[in-house]
Amino acid sequence: METRHSNAFCKRFAAIGNSFVAVLWLVLASPGWGEPENLLKLKAHAEAGDAFDQFAVGSWYISGGRGVEKNLSEAVRWFRKAADQGNFFGQDALADCYAKGRGVVKDIAEAARWYRKAAEQGDLDAQTELGLCYSYSNSEGVPKDFVEAAKWFRKAAEEDYATAEYLLGICHFNGDGVPKNLSAAAGWFRKASEQNHPAAQLNLGLCYSNGDGVPRDYLEAYKWANLSAAQGDADAAKLRERLEKQMAPDQIAEAQHLSREFKPRDVLEVIKAQELKHRGARAP
Repeated sequence: METRHSNAFCKRFAAIGNSFVAVLWLVLASPGWGEPENLLKLKAHAEAGDAFDQFAVGSWYISGGRGVEKNLSEAVRWFRKAADQGNFFGQDALADCYAKGRGVVKDIAEAARWYRKAAEQGDLDAQTELGLCYSYSNSEGVPKDFVEAAKWFRKAAEEDYATAEYLLGICHFNGDGVPKNLSAAAGWFRKASEQNHPAAQLNLGLCYSNGDGVPRDYLEAYKWANLSAAQGDADAAKLRERLEKQMAPDQIAEAQHLSREFKPRDVLEVIKAQELKHRGARAP
């Protein structure tokens, strides 16, 4: 694994669709991050009311390290300061804390409220997470509504957000909140797969294996299953094994070559654009 919060490490998080985590690592990877003098300046900006730096200080406390003790309650305090000023990264981060019970009592309804605030400002992760809130049962305070879920997934998917593309594909595959359409499902799986989303790659492999929404093609099925399995997906590894039993050695070799030739799209720019949009022109 890369160290020092490298761009490759950020890209790995961005590729699986978690913008809050990716932005957190972008903050940690900023030039001078971790130097006592710069950390003090960051906190001074936050205490003076800079909303993005309030989010950054919250990220500092939620991650810990570099002379800072991890403190989830303090992280929530700073995220709330940013969120109350309308900073969508702060709103998304605060919602995430409520969703997971980090530094606050778990409260899905409160998480959904903050996700909505960020989602309405165009935050892609918040749009996706709000859709997930509507995908679950109403036992935790949010009514189950697949139509509403698909609406929010589509908003983020149309901005090229990998997890939302994958989830919208699931909606189309199952007919949840949208008409059942296997061709559309495969299309959304492909968009997310091209950003190296492992679950989407597995599902695209299954589509090619079964001929769901695309012509049956064992080479393509193997390629996508192989790429997903390489990221640790056990179901993808099982699919790859099943396909090997139905393929000739030269076909397997060709599919492996296709896997090696695969170059995921660079999705870090999506995350950077959101950071710059909210941070403005102020230098770090």
